[in-house]
Amino acid sequence: MKKFLLTLLVLLSLGFVASAEEKSWSVTFKTGANNNQAEWKTNSDMDNVCSDGAANFAGIKSVSKVSPGLYGLKIGQNKNTGNITFSIAENAQVLPSKIEVEASANKNANKLTFKVNNISKSLSSTATNNSYDTIVLTDFTSTLTEITLEGGGSNSNQGFVYVNKITVYYSEEGGETPVPTECPEPVFSVADGANVYPGSTISVDKKGATSVELYANNELVEGTEYTVPEDAQIGSTITLKAKSTLTIEEGDDLTAENEITITVIERPAMYDFTSAPAYGMDVKSGSSAADFESGEKIISTHDIVTLTLNGSYRLVGNVTMGSEIVTGLRLHANQNNAGVGKMTIAVPKEYYIEEVDFGVGSTSSNASVLNGAGSLANNKWTFENQQLSEISLQRGSSNPTFTTITVKYALRPATIKGLRCEVDRVFKNTAYFNYMLHVDNHYGDESGSEYTVVLTVNGEDFPGEHSLMNPASAPRRELSENDVPSTHTFVGKVGAQGLEGLTPYTATLRVEHNGNVVEEHTINDIQFETTNTTGIEDVTVDGNEAAEYFNLQGVRVAQPEAGQIYIVRRGAKVVKELVK
Repeated sequence: MKKFLLTLLVLLSLGFVASAEEKSWSVTFKTGANNNQAEWKTNSDMDNVCSDGAANFAGIKSVSKVSPGLYGLKIGQNKNTGNITFSIAENAQVLPSKIEVEASANKNANKLTFKVNNISKSLSSTATNNSYDTIVLTDFTSTLTEITLEGGGSNSNQGFVYVNKITVYYSEEGGETPVPTECPEPVFSVADGANVYPGSTISVDKKGATSVELYANNELVEGTEYTVPEDAQIGSTITLKAKSTLTIEEGDDLTAENEITITVIERPAMYDFTSAPAYGMDVKSGSSAADFESGEKIISTHDIVTLTLNGSYRLVGNVTMGSEIVTGLRLHANQNNAGVGKMTIAVPKEYYIEEVDFGVGSTSSNASVLNGAGSLANNKWTFENQQLSEISLQRGSSNPTFTTITVKYALRPATIKGLRCEVDRVFKNTAYFNYMLHVDNHYGDESGSEYTVVLTVNGEDFPGEHSLMNPASAPRRELSENDVPSTHTFVGKVGAQGLEGLTPYTATLRVEHNGNVVEEHTINDIQFETTNTTGIEDVTVDGNEAAEYFNLQGVRVAQPEAGQIYIVRRGAKVVKELVK
């Protein structure tokens, strides 16, 4: 035993016993010219975010109130905390022995919030003194796939945090790597509940797992990307599920799942003014009449959205967009009697504008919204409950500049406006009723809306049959006092059978939209009494019914005039005819 211990001691002294070699990788963040730079986005290029070591980051997973600052990555605002999560590149995913973070504050260092991977840390240094605290994290038991930084101030303790550098230490070899106890959860490129449009691509990251499978509505997708079909129905939802597997050499494989639901929306219209020429305009400067665009300019690069410029406007250079210098559209005060610069965005009346986003570097706060159209803040124009088809803004107290403009819009929802009913003919065993169903914003079968009118007599349901009156092109109109203004009208007929003669009845007529009863348009207490006469209608054959005439507004016409077009109903069949 003594001989063994002596031999071991000699080996140790000669360095013959292997030991783990500590290595590291690091990331240093770029600074900004001031503390008012544009915030980083999830699609920001890591070479723009980092001055060194950008290849160690795969990208930004999530971010809020984080931008380049005077002394490094600026996290938070004076009264608000910010946060950013970096995804680690696959070749940099290691089991850390420790992580060091160089951080400081602009003021009130020891009173600010600062967390690294959700672990609270205290700060004492102020970056203006060219000094940083070195925050150290240890005791890691799993592979590092993300780094999250959170910091900032509050109303009572104002300030923000700078992060200059992150260094990750790890052992290249030697020692025993802990066996993983859980599989990393796969991460989608969009959040649960996100709106997407046809042609959008959603990817999934296995985050260090051995493999990942992607499913769309329970159908296996090839690869790790799913593209929304171009013919996907607007308003439909798609469920995406990712299943990751982490292979363990000795033991059972580990698995993890993530599921999100996305909603298909209309493809937004996007206008880009960041390079010249743009939409027939080139960069101009100076103050002469030739240095400004004037008159009306219609920019139609989208099937649905039209952007129109009026008054005094032009394309200008030297616009700061994040870390880039680009061109932009600028609205000016009245130049050469052309009028104040004005922008109008419009969609057809069956649509409404949901939101307008102005790109990084835009100064939309300098604009004034016209006619109370929504509210404009933080380069976002929103319209709560207004459903407008046309919106306008113009130059305000100073000249607004726009780098990009993204317009989101949607079809107006189908709305039932009214149901009208009248007793048509009553016999011994049958009774017939005419009805008109008035609907706003019916777009045909592709809209996904289905309307059913049901007559209930003695607890038994009798569904009606109807045809669309003046489909698709039916104008919104003011009708008679007995009718309802709407964009579309269904004319229909419903009959009840199996009745007893000479008996009073009370019927109910209801309308269902996509299977759901619309209670506010249910007609109760329809009174009628059967006769003792068996009419031909009890044994009628389709095509033999008498013709009934309605004008194009849905009003019954007793004496149709030759040369006029009418809606003609024969039983359950409705057609448009020219009377000769």
